[in-house]
Amino acid sequence: MSVPDEKNVAAYEEMRQSLQSDHVGEWVLFHDGALEGMYTSCEKAADDAVRRFGCGPCLIRQVGARSAGKS
Repeated sequence: MSVPDEKNVAAYEEMRQSLQSDHVGEWVLFHDGALEGMYTSCEKAADDAVRRFGCGPCLIRQVGARSAGKS
């Protein structure tokens, strides 16, 4: 899967606080700047992303997990 584009990262950051209040530990999928789904595992999120969007840019992130490069 390709590196997520800034549009998806920005969309996640905009929703991060509300996601963390109800969905900590779940995996989220963003595509084209929109939340496209929530999953119980990274594998399920990745499988759905490939099925729906091919190898286009998307973001899969675990809600509540520390992001790379953030302290």
